[in-house]
Amino acid sequence: MYPVILVVDDDPISRQVIIDMLDQSGDNFQVLIAENGNEAERIAIESVPDAVLMDWQMPGIPGVDVIKRLKGYEITKDIPVLMVTSVASPDKLKEAFEAGAVDYITKPVKKIELLVRVNSVLRTSNYYKEILMQKQQIEAQKKDITDSIRYASDIQAAILPKEEEIQSFLPHSFVLFKPKDIVSGDFYWFHASPALRKESFGPALPDSVPPIALAVAQGKGNPHAGAPLHSVSSEARGGGLIFLAVCDCTGHGVPGAFVSMVGNDLLNQIIIEKEILNPAEVLSLLNMGMNSVFLRTKAEQHSNADTVSANRSSENPSGQNWGSEIKDGMYMVLCTFNDDLSKLEFAGARNPLYYVRDGILTEIKGDKHPIGGRTDLNCIFTKHELNLQKGDT
Repeated sequence: MYPVILVVDDDPISRQVIIDMLDQSGDNFQVLIAENGNEAERIAIESVPDAVLMDWQMPGIPGVDVIKRLKGYEITKDIPVLMVTSVASPDKLKEAFEAGAVDYITKPVKKIELLVRVNSVLRTSNYYKEILMQKQQIEAQKKDITDSIRYASDIQAAILPKEEEIQSFLPHSFVLFKPKDIVSGDFYWFHASPALRKESFGPALPDSVPPIALAVAQGKGNPHAGAPLHSVSSEARGGGLIFLAVCDCTGHGVPGAFVSMVGNDLLNQIIIEKEILNPAEVLSLLNMGMNSVFLRTKAEQHSNADTVSANRSSENPSGQNWGSEIKDGMYMVLCTFNDDLSKLEFAGARNPLYYVRDGILTEIKGDKHPIGGRTDLNCIFTKHELNLQKGDT
């Protein structure tokens, strides 16, 4: 497609000189003509030329005012305009550039200067259009990705237990959940065994129970709360228990969110379906499950890599492995409370338990091993027991 040049000049001789120079250039310019400012404005809006050669001094609207008008329309604001003028004083040139002109040519017009400046402006304009198109493509892709991640955030929030459900069993508790990104690599998990569950969320517990603070904090964000977890079909062994977990998955954003989904599902399987009640045993099984999931994923990647490598040996002459080792895991705390909240059992993977009694802060350290990652498949975690007193936090 040939470049379209709009030549604006009220003097027919000057106008024709410029047209002849453009026609004889060999650049196949398509030339449009305007004899005054109003006509130039109309043609520019209708045809959107690639560049405008604008005379300054014309009857009616001066060229510099036409530029200002063109810059006011969305469709013409990016058209490069070169001033063609016999007035070359610094003040006038400053006025032209401030109005939006990108270059100027002095009269009498010299052919070599005209063609060099026009082609230079056209190249710059084409670069700008290409960058603008790429910017629009990137913005569209970003919007699609962000919309998908926001929808994923809604799904993730739906999996989290409702704060009202937690407070129905732990009435002095609160949840602080602040994802750093739209989706979070942190999550909290709650389950009350069927022995404690009555209609709705069960009877209110006495005000004398210890207040519990459940905090999952990671940067800035908005609190989220979701739907209650799955119910269970059989009575939990050993009487009614309340389970509370706070999990910090390695990584942030989408990768961390995927790990949190795996961790949430494994907790459901171990505690709700298999009815494992010992928090240390839960962490050990969780570690085995996390490793099993990611080792299987790694094996599948390597299997696929072998097929890809056989088909693409010419594209991978170095023999690089197409699969990548997955080392993600979780730091977490898991607590269980008995039915009257007088006893707490705790197991931790890298994360400790803090409690305040009589104004004194005490730390119970968890094990040094995380869940998953490089932790040995048969790692045994430690269970800690604490008899709670009224006023403990």
